[in-house]
Amino acid sequence: MYLDRIYRKLGWWDFLDRIEFELKESPDKSVYINFLDELRMRRLESVSEGATYKLRAPANDLFDKFQKRLSLDSTFADEADVKECRELLADII
Repeated sequence: MYLDRIYRKLGWWDFLDRIEFELKESPDKSVYINFLDELRMRRLESVSEGATYKLRAPANDLFDKFQKRLSLDSTFADEADVKECRELLADII
């Protein structure tokens, strides 16, 4: 499931700030998926190795937070959601 790019127009630092802001509370699983999908799309659009490297750290951090949230609340996401997040992460890294 690939979503609309609602963060497309945000610059890199604004995008990272938005991630941090939205993850302060306990967001829905769709927030994590949206951010991972946007990172995947930004990787596809990037042409330099430096840009690709720059995307890996936030992607791994986001996935780690997703897994931590899942460990605290097993009803947070189902297997399909976890699989989707892993596939998005694999596309990024």
